[in-house]
Amino acid sequence: MKIRLFSRLPLLLAALILGAAPSMARAADTSAATPAAASAPAANPAAAAEAAKKKVEEEKAAKEAALHAPFDESLFFSPQDLIAISKAQKGAESNAGGYNGAPIPQKRVITLSGIIYRSPSDWLIWINGQKIVPGRLLPEIVDIQVHENSVHMKWFDIGLNGVIDITMHPHETYDIVTGILLPGSG
Repeated sequence: MKIRLFSRLPLLLAALILGAAPSMARAADTSAATPAAASAPAANPAAAAEAAKKKVEEEKAAKEAALHAPFDESLFFSPQDLIAISKAQKGAESNAGGYNGAPIPQKRVITLSGIIYRSPSDWLIWINGQKIVPGRLLPEIVDIQVHENSVHMKWFDIGLNGVIDITMHPHETYDIVTGILLPGSG
């Protein structure tokens, strides 16, 4: 027993001195338990120490190479965004406009109920029953110009997957599906 313990001692000391992981020391301990493996380290403990030192140096070199490897990911885009961008560059259909796969309503209209105009940067309009001011536009409005008696806007429609360029007056309704501008009542 004492011979085996002392024959493994140089391996354990070499592993501890070189900073090898405890699992390496355990591996050296279990490999020395077999008779064939016990004769090799006992015969040349310096070679075993040299092999352990070489392995630690290779691990350090691999960590250093990984540290200086080029950054292949993106700082600004998520992996899903990068996939969508690459599909768009290849010409595949994308999920533009925030469309989430919900069914597209058959009745899509734009109704301009009223305009309160003070200046080009100070106005208030009602579209589809919602109050719109310069700082709070609907997500469908791409561009808008409000005048005293009319509103010129670019409206993104998910059903057409495109932008509609339209000028409307108060109490008018534009039916997106048919493309007809209907006069309103009132």
